[in-house]
Amino acid sequence: MANAWAPLGIAFLLHAVAIIILLRERGPIIGNAVGVVTSVVALIPFVGWIMHAITAIILLVEGLSGSRRNPRY
Repeated sequence: MANAWAPLGIAFLLHAVAIIILLRERGPIIGNAVGVVTSVVALIPFVGWIMHAITAIILLVEGLSGSRRNPRY
């Protein structure tokens, strides 16, 4: 409670920056787009918690599937 809504604002900015970077790199942006929505909806306590769990799962799946598509050289 001491941080108030600052973590949500920081998360919103980080997701927005990630979207910009992923658009340049032609990467998947769905997880970060859901993260932006989550940062806004998270003002509602229990709905925000559920949305954060969904966003985490989506980002995890995107991260795991992205490493399989792009070989590292």
